[in-house]
Amino acid sequence: MKTKISLSRFALAFAAGLAAASLHAQGTLTATATLTETGTVGGEYEYSLALDNTGNTPINAFWYGWVLGSFDLPSTPTSISGPSGWSSSTSFPNSVQFANNSGSAIAPGGFATFTFESTFGPTAMTTGTTDGAPTGDSVAYATLAAMASFDQSDPGIASAPFAPSLVSVPEPSTFALLAAGLTGLWVWQARRRFGA
Repeated sequence: MKTKISLSRFALAFAAGLAAASLHAQGTLTATATLTETGTVGGEYEYSLALDNTGNTPINAFWYGWVLGSFDLPSTPTSISGPSGWSSSTSFPNSVQFANNSGSAIAPGGFATFTFESTFGPTAMTTGTTDGAPTGDSVAYATLAAMASFDQSDPGIASAPFAPSLVSVPEPSTFALLAAGLTGLWVWQARRRFGA
């Protein structure tokens, strides 16, 4: 009887090990992104989006502003560019598809920078909901085929949805105010030292 129980336990443990190895072999595809406003041109905001590969599978495609059933940017971006060898497409409204056609994949632990312009300000690009999903929700992919098949949350193939976080960059007037304050302190200190 003990032999049958031990053999059953061994078989169960072996099956669990195979299942775990299979899951590990698929890898994980996870990513985070940060959105930074880099300036304005006319009535449009300029943005830089840094995509970080936090998984262990290379990223070859990225759909910014899309999750299943939702194109979730407030408008379709313009003046779009990506890393060398990557193309962009706005075939679907209120989102951008980035694809690695002849460049380098985003290696695990690496990042890539994408730029674009929008008529919407930073808060509108990263808060609230658009088309029923959190604004800016996105998916990263191991292959272009996975993006073309509208895949999502598929281990080693497509990431779960993630939304870029907003990075604030101080406005030039903030730097001017800081410079004026430091100059005032320097003048005050100089007068105190030299008794003027």
